Amino acid sequence: ADEERAAYERILLSNVSQKEVEVSLRPSRAEPLCRGRGTKGCYRVEALAEEERRILKSGEETVFDVCYLGRIANEKKPVPDASSELSKRRERVRELFSKCSLESGNALLDRFFAFAKLRAAESIFRTQTGVLHSPGGHSYYAATWCNDEIEYAGPFFATLGDALAFEASMNAYRQYIPFMDDCYRSIPSSVIAEGMDIWEGAGDRGDAAMYLYGAGLFCLYSGREEVARELWEAIKWCAEYCARKTLPEGVIGSDTDELEGRFPTDRRANLSTSCLCYGGLRNAAILARELGEEVLAGEYEKRADSLALAIENYFGADLHGYRTYRYSKGFDTLRSWICLPLVMGLEERKEGTVNAMLSPYLLTENGMLSCERGKENPTDTVWDRAALYGYKGAILCGMENRVFESFMHYIEKRLLGDRVPYPVEAWPEGNMRHLSGESALFCRVITEGFLGIKPEGLRRFSLCPRLPEALSHLHIQNLELCGMTLEIYADREKTRVFERGRLLAEFPAGQRITV
Repeated sequence: ADEERAAYERILLSNVSQKEVEVSLRPSRAEPLCRGRGTKGCYRVEALAEEERRILKSGEETVFDVCYLGRIANEKKPVPDASSELSKRRERVRELFSKCSLESGNALLDRFFAFAKLRAAESIFRTQTGVLHSPGGHSYYAATWCNDEIEYAGPFFATLGDALAFEASMNAYRQYIPFMDDCYRSIPSSVIAEGMDIWEGAGDRGDAAMYLYGAGLFCLYSGREEVARELWEAIKWCAEYCARKTLPEGVIGSDTDELEGRFPTDRRANLSTSCLCYGGLRNAAILARELGEEVLAGEYEKRADSLALAIENYFGADLHGYRTYRYSKGFDTLRSWICLPLVMGLEERKEGTVNAMLSPYLLTENGMLSCERGKENPTDTVWDRAALYGYKGAILCGMENRVFESFMHYIEKRLLGDRVPYPVEAWPEGNMRHLSGESALFCRVITEGFLGIKPEGLRRFSLCPRLPEALSHLHIQNLELCGMTLEIYADREKTRVFERGRLLAEFPAGQRITV
């Protein structure tokens, strides 16, 4: 429901028999489905429905509505209005489908993009600390995470052009700022309970690096100086925190990563944290120049250069004959996160890394394994977030044709296969629940991957569309970027960029230009 703490289920019954049938809806019990006590009082979750009996003639249909309502003791029970709520939902869907819309001539790709956009932007909830985007999935509500909201969803929402999603991202970035004090203790992994509590059970997951990367991209994509200035001190704090976590080998230390130690890693350093810090420093350098801090911009660039070398020296490895990266020292097993250097523009080992990602060690019928199967990982566990980063990284380094067949197989599996129709969190863990951050990552495969969009300033961006042979064109409309509302059309010959119907740029295919 839009305003109430409620969800509606509409049940459509069709009489496909040749005779009259009687159908009825009977509430299972008068008592609440569950009760609880908390900071707001005594809670009740109830199923509300009118008890009805109806006669259906052959070929007739009827609808029953059930309202699942959460309320506090003595709070007035609302009168359910499923039809009104359904109309509001349809209007919201129409609104989101009109923003950042994709047409590629590939029906599966276009539909999956639309659904992913919907899943990402619908998972927004009113809380006592304002509207918040949350992963959802029957488990994670009224809370934000440094990976899901800060790193994954925020940068996409900066380009979506939806005021509610933008506000939710701003609230998420703001939630972590009070934890950034001069002691430089790690920020929480998650701010929970409507902003009233925190979760940091996995220690430092590299959360400051996630914030550094995600917040910098968000600011640059938004094109709004007031947003950049509001978040700038937090971005600088995260850069300083990462500097203080630099190990003698030059990489960035963290206890674990966003998968919280589910797969082999040491508690000293991992590839994910260092790559996120590297990408974050590159964005922070651009932002520093935009805000007049030229000296700091130069410092961030030098640190990024040093970190790139350290990543190569510390993590670079030959595994199963592939010239790629180990995830952490002492673990010579392939991990899907080997894609992260490619995402951040480090292409030294691109051939071996993409080949390893698409090898039987990692690629399966159900998706990309988080870790190759073996003594250290006896299960075939897939996490879509790593696969989506992987596809984007391969496209960015010019290997779009190499991965497109696998990418389309992934889309078909998720859109038309089991547990449809969105990207999933993980399998078998979590039973393939649809956490919304992964959907935001899918949309960014299109904008940042195939279109090659990269911020160059608050009012400047570059792009280099890469179309695989199986796609004739990509056409995206109503994309908000660097303060502009854009339409981008790319085909095999050229790319054209329009702002509200005015041609901004036209250039041959295969070139990267700045707009």
